[in-house]
Amino acid sequence: MTEAPLRRRDELDALLRALDGLPVIVHDRYLTVVGATRLARAVSPFFREGVNLARAAFLDDSVVDSQASWPRFAEHIAATLRWELDRHDADPEFRRIVGELSAQSRAFARAFADDSGRQRLTGSWEFGAGSAEPFTLTFHRLELPDAGDTVLVWRPDGPAAGRALAAIAETLTP
Repeated sequence: MTEAPLRRRDELDALLRALDGLPVIVHDRYLTVVGATRLARAVSPFFREGVNLARAAFLDDSVVDSQASWPRFAEHIAATLRWELDRHDADPEFRRIVGELSAQSRAFARAFADDSGRQRLTGSWEFGAGSAEPFTLTFHRLELPDAGDTVLVWRPDGPAAGRALAAIAETLTP
């Protein structure tokens, strides 16, 4: 690694440590998670470094099962990929991901072709769908322009979600 990526990684790690009490993930322009707080990793197995959120959303059946609002979630993921592709049209990695997902998932092909869906700066998703008490978190999308990365900061959507998140946080070791 050169000095610039090492410095960027150190800065990202420092940011995530500072936000460790919140569920926060950072993904690159391909929607691959490049960093996450401990609380985010505890909230979802998909909020782990190296997981591509687009592939997980369309190729992993457990994502479909864990999202009560999966069609809306899938539309958002496809719209985000479409938005990133528009920004980085000449990037062959985008074309490879879109081609792979289109070939392996009819749901992706439909969602990607339907350009009525829009990439959102904020939104809410349900977590813990298989548990006795699912909860809703709202995300806020923040851009890290120099790195081309996106930070998703999640917050509880209501008191019940706050209690659920606090219960998850209590299970984490310092």
